[in-house]
Amino acid sequence: MRRNVLVLILVNCLFGLAFGVYDLAFPLFLDDVNVSLKGIGLVLGIGAAVNFFVVVYGGRLTDRLGRKGIYAGDLFAVAVATALTPLVSHVVVLAALKTAWHASVSLARSLRGVLVYESVPTERFAHRFGQLAGLEISAHGLGFLAVGFVGVGAGAVLSYQGAFLASGVAVAVGAVLFLTLFRDRHLPASPESAVRLTLRSVFTLDLHPKLYRIMAAGSLATFGFGVSHGLWALYFRNQFDGPWAGDVAAFDAWLERAWPALAAVWTAGGRAPSSP
Repeated sequence: MRRNVLVLILVNCLFGLAFGVYDLAFPLFLDDVNVSLKGIGLVLGIGAAVNFFVVVYGGRLTDRLGRKGIYAGDLFAVAVATALTPLVSHVVVLAALKTAWHASVSLARSLRGVLVYESVPTERFAHRFGQLAGLEISAHGLGFLAVGFVGVGAGAVLSYQGAFLASGVAVAVGAVLFLTLFRDRHLPASPESAVRLTLRSVFTLDLHPKLYRIMAAGSLATFGFGVSHGLWALYFRNQFDGPWAGDVAAFDAWLERAWPALAAVWTAGGRAPSSP
């Protein structure tokens, strides 16, 4: 199963890179196509609202149909939603793409842990999962860095279209690699596999009591994270354009003296275009 772990590491690094680009660039893109702050909140909120139902239902489907196909399908859905985002500016379409992206990301992340658990000895799970998650977060940072080069005019290193399209291609490549190289574990059919999935059968309340505590704590953490996280990029943009402008100018001047070649690339970013 070592091969499976290596495949998951590679695929999740590609996913992490694309996630970093999307996570930072999406609210900036909404602002640059003149979506109001209220509209941005609605776009982000709708995606979060349907997330729970998709993840729970999708999890039950993987128990019946296997992990591999659904996980790859999630990656392809993320790729398509990411690549299409800069091509539209209507808030309803953006909300639909964000909802598809959010649900697919959440289900893929839920399955990631299961795939690792089924691919390594139990006593090695925490170690391997930590490695995989850590590398993915590191790839997020590279994605954030890439967004810093989205700018205006012929001198810009990246446009929104280029950044989102490259991210979508990265996830699609990861999906293809996963489908090609990952060896799915064939689970024995359960007695429930022949039972029709209904809302009542999927959203049951028969969990272990300790799981309800974890769910409650996770819901509070997610709520707090969601309230601030979606708009943090806009907050920092306003700070860099306002109170922190002098500090940014000082850093640009230092970089120009210390590393002119990098400074030329860095200053080619700047504020993103006002249209997709």
